[in-house]
Amino acid sequence: MDGVIGEKITKLLVSRYTPWVVAVVLFWGVSSLFYAPQFEGKSLAQGDIAQYAGMAQDIKEHRAAEGEDPQWTGNMFAGMPAYLIDVEYPTQIVKRAASRVVRALGDPLNMTFMAMLMMMVAVVLMGVNPWIGIIAGLAYGLSTYFFLIIDAGHITKMWALVYAPPLIASVWYALRKNMWVGAALAALFGSLELGANHPQITYYFLIVALFLWLSELWFAYREKTLKAFGRTTALLAVAAVVALGSNFSPLWYTFKHQKYTTRGVSEVVSDEEARQDKIAYNTAWSYGKAESFNMLVPSYMGAWSGDYNEEAVAILQSDGVNEVMLGEAIYEVADIYREYYPEITVQHIQEAIEAGDQETMALVWTIADRRMNSAAAYASNYWGDQPFTAGPTYLGAAAIFLALLGLMLVKGRDRWWVVASMLFMLLLAWGSNLMWFYNLMYDILPGYHNFRTVSMALVVLEWAVPLMAAVALWKLWSEELAFKQIARYVAIAFGLVVALVVMMIAVADYGLA
Repeated sequence: MDGVIGEKITKLLVSRYTPWVVAVVLFWGVSSLFYAPQFEGKSLAQGDIAQYAGMAQDIKEHRAAEGEDPQWTGNMFAGMPAYLIDVEYPTQIVKRAASRVVRALGDPLNMTFMAMLMMMVAVVLMGVNPWIGIIAGLAYGLSTYFFLIIDAGHITKMWALVYAPPLIASVWYALRKNMWVGAALAALFGSLELGANHPQITYYFLIVALFLWLSELWFAYREKTLKAFGRTTALLAVAAVVALGSNFSPLWYTFKHQKYTTRGVSEVVSDEEARQDKIAYNTAWSYGKAESFNMLVPSYMGAWSGDYNEEAVAILQSDGVNEVMLGEAIYEVADIYREYYPEITVQHIQEAIEAGDQETMALVWTIADRRMNSAAAYASNYWGDQPFTAGPTYLGAAAIFLALLGLMLVKGRDRWWVVASMLFMLLLAWGSNLMWFYNLMYDILPGYHNFRTVSMALVVLEWAVPLMAAVALWKLWSEELAFKQIARYVAIAFGLVVALVVMMIAVADYGLA
């Protein structure tokens, strides 16, 4: 009898933990392939990290020499508080403990590995089978955008994206399953999320949590379970206070200093001018409406803006083009002078140049250079609306197909809060390309006016698409669906993808190549 019980327990443990062991090995193997040079002692030339190292050098030297953190550094701008750059907060116990673990894995492999693992944890918490959680982890961790920000050195952003999925899943678990376990996990992952120190990413996912909460509030009202919902909400509020308290010092110092930075409001112009300047600053990197198709087809708006078409560059550098640019500049200078001296002609400008008039020559060459720089944009292999970019936000065609399938397979309670989050973030990412919506959110969303690079809101779609794809696979695996029903859903999802591609071709104003 004991042997039978022991055998059953062994089988249970094997079935429960095998997918996690497989996941760790697979995630490590895939990450190792992507970052193989890391094991040769090489490192990425991350621009933001290099700048940080220079800014923090005197702080580290002072800490080593005096045994305490300095309060000021002269290595940043004209000088600024050192606690905004590099300081050791002894109260950030959760962050420090986690840092010891992930640092042992080595940078940058640890970021992709942990993104995969935390996404798997998230979908399993939300009721998906661990084996399918592996697929979700791979889809999330291998998001194109993540490699772009790791390469640029946006490390705090990446770590915030690592811990955001399990944070949302913990809130879901508290509201749907067990409020005590869910709240405890929310406090843990909330502390790690805030400790990552990228408020904008955290802000976006808090909006996702709000959509989830509002959805659950509605269903609690319909099912007459508002008291239980209220108790869970109160417990989650306590979890939020715990998470906030564990990171209070850095958040407080950042909040206090914010008004003295470019993210504050100017005091030398009128309130309306300051508002417009701030909006222009915030929306400089707005995702184009057509550029959003990049999520399905990665090069629809080109790739890295620093990648130039060699043939186009050769044309722009040819003598003929230079002569045209110079001629157009002379015509423009003549127009400028004509505002003050109506009798001025293009011939007069040419004669002034031949005579060595330095002021006229300088103006002509300035305008010619400006025209050349403007023309150079047409040689770039990126032609989207943003000033420049490291590459497209590609979600994966297969993942999008499965996500569309998932949206049809899941019930309303599991669907609409995710759909609302995705649509809301897409509209936010459009920024200046949907200015009425941005202005509205700028005025009514608390704290939103502090954030720039609005296209960053697409990170929520980077999470939502793998989530819905995993849900679709789980539904297909766990539920007995009629073949005709599955075939109809697959046909609709496939048809939607095809329709999107046809629409892309129809609205394109450039060669398909």
